[in-house]
Amino acid sequence: MGVEEEFVLADAGTREAALVADAVVEAAGRLAGDGHVVGEMALAQLETVSGVCSDGCQLHTEVMRLRRCAARAAREAGCLLVACGTVPLGDPGPPPILDKPRDHAIAARFGTLVDQQCANACHVHVGVPDLEEAVQVVNHLRPWMPLLLALTANSPFCGGRDTGHASWRAMLWGRWPTAGPPPYLRSVDHYEQVVATLVDSGAAVDPAMLYWSVRPSRHVPTVEVRVADVLPDAEDAVAYALLVRAMVAAALTDLREGRPALPVEAAVLRVAAWRAAHDGMSGQALT
Repeated sequence: MGVEEEFVLADAGTREAALVADAVVEAAGRLAGDGHVVGEMALAQLETVSGVCSDGCQLHTEVMRLRRCAARAAREAGCLLVACGTVPLGDPGPPPILDKPRDHAIAARFGTLVDQQCANACHVHVGVPDLEEAVQVVNHLRPWMPLLLALTANSPFCGGRDTGHASWRAMLWGRWPTAGPPPYLRSVDHYEQVVATLVDSGAAVDPAMLYWSVRPSRHVPTVEVRVADVLPDAEDAVAYALLVRAMVAAALTDLREGRPALPVEAAVLRVAAWRAAHDGMSGQALT
């Protein structure tokens, strides 16, 4: 398993968004190792990428190491590393457009949708044997995504305002046409057909733009759960990752013992996800 965490950079004095990610990512990369701290959409945002871990102790050591490296680099730039799903204070501004064909294509197609996307999540990858089982595990996990969102909601404030939502990040990210619950996938062929249709329709520039809350990874042999806000503490992140790993293991057991996934309608899951984002752990949720 592995964990990717996204963070806000805030000025140490004003606590407002600090648009210095380029410098912090470069410094943090020297401390953490190549590829373990990377830039993201916004200049007030960075992402840490763990190595592959086999147990909770190893993952905790890795998450702590990366958070410390990123926090140290942020301090050297006069900033704080903030584990929050949105920018509580200040304006992260529109993201920079890198001089790469893919980034220009995204900007041209989606326009101002790319603005205000300093949305910070925690992505958990769990290894699975092959794509066929990954697709079926996604079916088993998709009904649980609203619950995981409620458990991890960590972005009630944005731009100095109380949004009235426990996870405003989920609302921001939900504007993308490929975000939200995945469809019920009948097979690998069906999955590839859905991906091709979304790309051909223009809803995504490539298969990597499928922003489902849980999906088969396109670049590593894992199921990737993307529904959570970044969590406040390393211990929270590790506990959440272990919960996700346990859910994947249970799904694999159900699959191999012939127990089918619940075919919950995507529209129902979308409403349940909104309820979870709005209420967090304080509401009744949708059951």
